[in-house]
Amino acid sequence: MQTPKSNRSYHIDGAQKTALRSSSDSVSSSLHQTTRTEKDKSPKIIERRSPRGRVNEKRSSELSDLEAYIAQLQEELKKAKDQASSSEIQKRQAQQEVEEGKRQISVISAELKETNKQLIEISSSEDDRLQELCQISQERDKAWESELEAVRKQHSLDVGALSSAMHEIQKLKKQLEMVSESEAVQAKRAEIAEGEVRKLQFELGETLTLVERLEADVRQCRESEVQAQKLLSESQRMLNTVNGSTYMIQSASSLSLKSEQSENYKAANDQITHEDKEDINQLHEEISHLQLEASRMRAALDAAEVRYQEEYIQSTLQIRSAYELVEVAKSESRMRQAELEAELEKVKSNMEELQAKQKNENEKPRLSDKENVWASELKKARASLADTKASLLEKENLLQAIAEEQEKLKLELQKSENEKAKAIKEAAAALADAEKVCESKVTHLAQEADGNSRRVAQVMEQLEAAQAASTEMEVELRRLKVQCDQWRKAAEAAAVMLTAESGKYMERSESLDSSYQTIGGHLGSPYSDDDMDDVTSKKKNGSMLQKIGVLWKKSNSNKQM
Repeated sequence: MQTPKSNRSYHIDGAQKTALRSSSDSVSSSLHQTTRTEKDKSPKIIERRSPRGRVNEKRSSELSDLEAYIAQLQEELKKAKDQASSSEIQKRQAQQEVEEGKRQISVISAELKETNKQLIEISSSEDDRLQELCQISQERDKAWESELEAVRKQHSLDVGALSSAMHEIQKLKKQLEMVSESEAVQAKRAEIAEGEVRKLQFELGETLTLVERLEADVRQCRESEVQAQKLLSESQRMLNTVNGSTYMIQSASSLSLKSEQSENYKAANDQITHEDKEDINQLHEEISHLQLEASRMRAALDAAEVRYQEEYIQSTLQIRSAYELVEVAKSESRMRQAELEAELEKVKSNMEELQAKQKNENEKPRLSDKENVWASELKKARASLADTKASLLEKENLLQAIAEEQEKLKLELQKSENEKAKAIKEAAAALADAEKVCESKVTHLAQEADGNSRRVAQVMEQLEAAQAASTEMEVELRRLKVQCDQWRKAAEAAAVMLTAESGKYMERSESLDSSYQTIGGHLGSPYSDDDMDDVTSKKKNGSMLQKIGVLWKKSNSNKQM
């Protein structure tokens, strides 16, 4: 979107260059007649052009490096996405394995039921013996009742433990859902960060274009400075020629030519100073615009860094809280598992005691019907204990599977977080490097602009000094013109007086000849009149010579000054 603006700026700069060249050509053509000999003696100024090809090659290499770095980041993002998809596939496989374990557990429970049925059948064959044993064990009925009550209490405790274990498993499932939601939130935040990075890259491209425009403007300013230096050299040469020609002025025609040349030189200097001022103002405006762009980029980078830090802190806090919850759930599940194992050991010990008692009582005679009832209750208790054992085994397997899944999720989360943090750090480092490069370029351009402004100020001072010298020369030329007019008038007056004196001398000679021929009594009067005329003429001639001498001394003193 910014290419037409740059074309317009280049077009305007080209027009300014042509105007400067035309003005310099007009000034040089107007002064060509008077300064031909000095131009032949003056050294030629060699134009130096900045190597634009190397700068363009460096920029192209930098752009290619940035594009390669962006492609590398995109490949890393694709790899992270592939890893996330593979982790999801592993999760599905783990779920399928859990379902297969459940099916196997159901098959094992069915087999256990069949074994229990077989045990019941075997025990039915032994009922006769048990009846005999019941008669002997009437004395131990109270002990049996107490033991059964204890078993019932343990069974109720086992049921409560199972319910609490199921509740804990539900809590763990909820925590896993929260962890998955936090992963989705982190993925969204990573996408937002990627969008911000793309925006910053686009803004960096814009800043680079602005820097290129500024470099072009700086080159144009350098060219204008070279032209101004050329004009200064020409003006100095013209001043030297004018200073040399002031001593050679002898006529009014040469004075008029010099005055016209000084007026043309003054107009050219005014035009050059006006164009230089416009270039300086344009440079200052562009530098201020660049400074604003740099400040805006710095503010955007600071805001992005603050957002990234806040999001990183929030994600770390959420992950830590999830880890803490998982650890708490693990510790609670381990405690409950230990308690259940202790209870199972107690139940096993009770069962072993009951089995030993049964073996001892099998040797005794048959028991009564009451003892048969107690035996059936014992069988039921055995079956319930077997069921509890199976359910506990299932829950232990589930807890182990959940723990393994949690560990896998932890590892995957850590990997993804490390990769995201690494990518974001690399992007931030790249942005910081680009910002430093932009800042260095801006500072370099600002220094160059300051140097150009100083040079332009020096050029302006030199132009002002040249203008002052030209005004002084104009005043001196006018004064010399006035002096020449005075000298001309004095010369004309002297010529008139000399012609008049020559006529008087002729008349005097004629009168002397006539007086020698006349009578001696008439000799006194003409000599007295002529003597008076001679005295007055000598006085006038002396006064005129004094005036001419004073004017000559003034002209010599002005030449020495």
